[in-house]
Amino acid sequence: MAIRQSYLMCGRSQCYVALGGTTSIDVTKSGIDKAYGIGKLRDTLGIAITEMIFVGDALFPGGNDYPAKEAGVVSIQVRDPDESKRVIEAIIACLSGGSPNAAPAKGSA
Repeated sequence: MAIRQSYLMCGRSQCYVALGGTTSIDVTKSGIDKAYGIGKLRDTLGIAITEMIFVGDALFPGGNDYPAKEAGVVSIQVRDPDESKRVIEAIIACLSGGSPNAAPAKGSA
């Protein structure tokens, strides 16, 4: 019922409706989606879109993560939060020169 009310309050032509993975539906004002958020990050933090990596489970057309992919961010498809965590840990390890499960080197904090 809440989705229907949100959709009706927003107005059909002013809403963006997308699948939020396998468990939810996003209803937002048109233009307010993951691409909008990526643009805000770029503008606020001064990080180029080509320097960003996006991890999401709904990168398919119609999925709530698809706009981020369409914005030009390198995007990695995942299945669930656990896989998201593993992917992000691996990215951080690669960027810092270590492996995701390696113990810190002696003398490092």
